[in-house]
Amino acid sequence: MSRPLIQKRIDELEAMFDAEKGDPDALRLLENELAFRSVPRATTLLNKVKRVLAGGTVAEAKQDELFAHRPPVAVQVPLMPIKPTSSPKPVISMTIDEALKVLKVTASTGWEAVEQSRRDAVERARPDRLTSLSETKRRTLREDARSANAAYLVMLQARKA
Repeated sequence: MSRPLIQKRIDELEAMFDAEKGDPDALRLLENELAFRSVPRATTLLNKVKRVLAGGTVAEAKQDELFAHRPPVAVQVPLMPIKPTSSPKPVISMTIDEALKVLKVTASTGWEAVEQSRRDAVERARPDRLTSLSETKRRTLREDARSANAAYLVMLQARKA
């Protein structure tokens, strides 16, 4: 069997297909040549030629129609309204004498010692230090840190006044 289209490139064969869709003899020659080629463009063109010879029409890919209609994006709505479960803790009001007891300092102690006492109490309640402790001990240390911060604020206000 002769192959008169053996010298043609695939793009020339595609142009020939587009130009001579109605000529069955040209399509048979094209089908014969494409049967010997195995590149993806040649196999696609061979399938188109076979469809036209069988009496069907060639379906062209219409990218615009495929991607023109985008589905709407689903918006997630919570099923139940979310209410904050925790409220800010009320500030502990205390006297200067109580603040001195909480911070374990005296009235004549320097300000650096007051700050250091507060830092020590807060440092003991750091989360990485609490991991190995029991729940009751954790709660106790957290409360001590809160009261130390409140005592420090009382001392700071008294110092500024």
